[in-house]
Amino acid sequence: MRENLNRNAACLCGKVNVSMRLLNQEVHVCHCNICRKWHGGPSLTISCAPKTVAINDPEGALKWYQSSEWAERGFCSHCGASMFSKLLGDAPLYYGISAALLDKQDDLFTSEHIFIDKKPCYYQFDDECKKLTEAEFLAQFS
Repeated sequence: MRENLNRNAACLCGKVNVSMRLLNQEVHVCHCNICRKWHGGPSLTISCAPKTVAINDPEGALKWYQSSEWAERGFCSHCGASMFSKLLGDAPLYYGISAALLDKQDDLFTSEHIFIDKKPCYYQFDDECKKLTEAEFLAQFS
C-alpha cells in the first residue's frame, strides 16, 4: 500500500502554514553554493505537486527572494525559516519544500545528491544514493 503523500508543514514560528501533496517520498540533497548559503548547509528538500500547494499566511509573513533568473525561494520574514524553492514560469513548474518543515517525516528517504562537485570537504553523507555533478544535473534539462 502506498503511503499517504498529503502533508502539512509550518515555519519555525508557525505564522506560515502549508498543505500539499508530495510527488514522492524522496529527499534531494543539493550542495550548490546558493542552497548552502540559503540553508546554512546542504539543502534537503522534497518535491510537491505545484497545484496542491496551499499556503496559509494571514499576516503576510511569507516573502520571496529571486535567487536566480529561473528560481525563487520563500522564507518566513518573522522567524527567518527557509521554506521553499520554486522554478519560475507562468505557473510554478516545481515546488520544493524543506523536508524538516513537514509534520510527518518518518517515511522519507534520501534519493540523490546534486551539485556533488560543489560540496565542500567539511561534511560527508554516508549513503549510496545517486550523485550528480552540476553538469550532469543540468544536462537533464537541456
